[in-house]
Amino acid sequence: MCPMCVVTPDARTSLPATVEAPQQARAFVSEVVCPEHGALAEDAARLLVSELVTHAAVYGAPPLSLQIGCGVHELRLEVRHGGSSVLEPADPDGQLRLLLIDKIARDHGESPDPEGTVLWCTVSTGALPESPEGPTPVRSSGGPRAGKDDEGPHL
Repeated sequence: MCPMCVVTPDARTSLPATVEAPQQARAFVSEVVCPEHGALAEDAARLLVSELVTHAAVYGAPPLSLQIGCGVHELRLEVRHGGSSVLEPADPDGQLRLLLIDKIARDHGESPDPEGTVLWCTVSTGALPESPEGPTPVRSSGGPRAGKDDEGPHL
């Protein structure tokens, strides 16, 4: 189970069922993404939300909305639309869109919702889990001075 973020609450917005929806969704991600855990995942989240919203707008039905949640180790992106299942598009653009989501997202799917259907995906934030003793120290990857002190006495 993913821990819940105490820095940033879930955020939700309505989107127009127009060609402007993906752009508004990307801007919303940039505005509300968790600054502590989501900064490294922002670009991937913007791309994924753009594809989810486009897919919902093309194959779903209004109303459209976007919800973003931070679970510390992953961001969850949810796009609600008023239609039914849209995960099996017949056209190449829809298939490519879903392939892109499949390759970038940690997980993705579709769930029924009282308002219609939710297209969702998760993306890794890159945040490392903390040990009970505190943050894990970062180790040096080596480099020109790695092991310099271990060479023994110099003659």
